[in-house]
Amino acid sequence: MIDTGEVKLFVSTAGEGPALMFLHGLGWNHQLWDRASLRYGDRYRVIAGDTRGHGRSEQPDGPYSIPMFAEDWLIVLDQMGIEQAILVGFSQGGMIAMQMAIQQPERFPALVLACTTCCTPRAVSDNMQQRLATLDRLGALETAKLASQSIFSSRFIEQNPAYIAQFIHQRAAANQTALKHAMAAVMGFDVCRHLATLSQPCWVIAGEQDTLTPPNAVATVHRHLAHSNYVCIPNTGHMIPIEQPKLFYHQVDAALEHWQAVAPPLSLFSTQGA
Repeated sequence: MIDTGEVKLFVSTAGEGPALMFLHGLGWNHQLWDRASLRYGDRYRVIAGDTRGHGRSEQPDGPYSIPMFAEDWLIVLDQMGIEQAILVGFSQGGMIAMQMAIQQPERFPALVLACTTCCTPRAVSDNMQQRLATLDRLGALETAKLASQSIFSSRFIEQNPAYIAQFIHQRAAANQTALKHAMAAVMGFDVCRHLATLSQPCWVIAGEQDTLTPPNAVATVHRHLAHSNYVCIPNTGHMIPIEQPKLFYHQVDAALEHWQAVAPPLSLFSTQGA
C-alpha cells in the first residue's frame, strides 16, 4: 500500500527495468493485468495498482474525478521514485493516462490507450446514467448484469457463461457507493484539445464490436494526437484484454518495439532504485 496523503492505494510490481505502468478500467482492479506481469516482468518494472475506490485500495466517499485519479497515480510514482514510465491505460484507465500525460508530458515517453476516449461520448454517458438509475432502482445485481451486456460482446457472453456469471457476482459484491462515484467521474470528461500538446508516440487500440466506446469514439483520440498509430481489433467488444488477450498484447508488443526503435536508449527511462 502506498499512502498519497489522501488515500492509500494498493500497488503490485514485478520485474526490474524501465517502468511500464498499467491502469485498469472502471470497476476492475490490478488483476486485469496479471498476464502483463508475466509477459513483461523479465524486461520491465511492471506496475499495476487499484485506482481509488477499487480493489484493495481505500474506498473513501466521493465525489471522484479523472483529475483526482490522475493526481493519485502521479503521487504514487513520486513515492516510488519513478521519474519516467510508459503508460498503458484501458477504458477509464486510458482517460487517467491521458490526464497524467497532459499534466506531466515529459514524464511519460510513450502511451498505449485502449478502448478509451478523450471526451465522454453519448454512448458512455447514456450507459453510465442507465447503470446509475438501475443501481438506485433495482440494486447491484441487475446493474452488474447491465454492465456485462455493454462491455462484453454477444459472442463472448454466449461462449463464456461461467465467466460472465463470475463477473456479475464479483461486480455485484463490490462497494457500490465507490462504484457510483467512479461512474460519475467520467461525466463531462474532455481533454481532446489538449492532446495536440503531446509529442510522444502513442498506440491507440479499439474493439470492432465495442458499443461502450465505439471505434469512431476511440479514433477521436488518434485524430487529436500528433504521433499515434490506430488499430481496430476485429471480433471483440470493449474488454479486449479479456476477450482477445493474445491480440491485445501483440499490439502492446508492437508498440514497445516501435518505441525501442525510435526512442532514446531505454536506460534513459530507468527508475530510481530499479
